[in-house]
Amino acid sequence: MHVYACAQRRGACLNQYSRCNSILNCKQSGEDELQCYPFDRCQLNEHYCLNKTNGAIECLSIEQYYNNTIIDCLGASDEQDQCRSIDDSQEYASYHCLNETKCISVLELCDCNQDCEYNDDELLVCPWMTKCVQGQFQCMDGSYIFVYQRCDGNLNCKPLGEDELLCDLSPKWKRIHFHTDHFNQYPLVSQYCCSYAPRQTNCLIIHK
Repeated sequence: MHVYACAQRRGACLNQYSRCNSILNCKQSGEDELQCYPFDRCQLNEHYCLNKTNGAIECLSIEQYYNNTIIDCLGASDEQDQCRSIDDSQEYASYHCLNETKCISVLELCDCNQDCEYNDDELLVCPWMTKCVQGQFQCMDGSYIFVYQRCDGNLNCKPLGEDELLCDLSPKWKRIHFHTDHFNQYPLVSQYCCSYAPRQTNCLIIHK
């Protein structure tokens, strides 16, 4: 099983299921959720950020901009405690609308409905969506997928996977079924019974 360690001092040790699972396990930097999708071309010491003016994807230094109480990115993706500080009872309202105190769910982004006062949830987050179709999400190449395919952890829009954009803001828990595929393989064992032992009861475990 692969182990991943957060970079901060006394950082947590995480298993492979803690990487790219939409949960910030590295609390100070969020690095366990970086470089999870093709649209995120940032380095591991950077945070992907949507520009508040034009929605362009930028890379900001984690050390300088992440969790410094100043909102630099659309949705406050660099300050992910912002919405919880406004109303911690609304667990899934995790996108911070531009220039207001309202927070909405990431599933309300790019849904052809204006949920934020300045319509940043549509115009800035997904400016390529020029032909809205209710119940569908338009990919950058003009094709459509069902809206329920957004934030499902799969890259349904090729090649960048823009249907997963900002989905890491939403708290999710994935059910991992137990299996042994990722455990270290140890040698097989077999029983060997001494032929001279009474009723062959004295047996040894021998590695093959």
